[in-house]
Amino acid sequence: MSKKVELPGDISISIPRNFPKFSLGAEGDARVVSFNIQAHEKSKRFIHFFEIIISPDYVDILKRLPQEGYKLSKSQKEELIINGHSAFFKSIDLEITRSCGSKEKTRLFLLETRCENKNLYIGIVTFTMTKDYFREIVKTLKCH
Repeated sequence: MSKKVELPGDISISIPRNFPKFSLGAEGDARVVSFNIQAHEKSKRFIHFFEIIISPDYVDILKRLPQEGYKLSKSQKEELIINGHSAFFKSIDLEITRSCGSKEKTRLFLLETRCENKNLYIGIVTFTMTKDYFREIVKTLKCH
């Protein structure tokens, strides 16, 4: 089951019903839609992490990750067509170091596209779900 969410810029996406309520923030001209749950308020550990960045200009989403505790390595990139828009899907190996020193290896998934009729960059990122699940969600992205 999914629910359709209307985003800034007349953009929509269907997300699972069990996603947390989103928060809307701003970073300069960019709008950041976060469906995040952290272990506790000041924790760097995410139980759930899914963000959508909408901006008139390109945003380097990987630079938004905290420098401390997150190490990126090998990546793969493929081109997709999502509702008529060319998009780049990236899969990046990620190592997270916890404050206790333990390490967790996971994968970060990133989709980047441009909504030409609105002249908006859209980036979607997660590292707390599977590749197939992420792809199912991003395929519902629509720029009206």
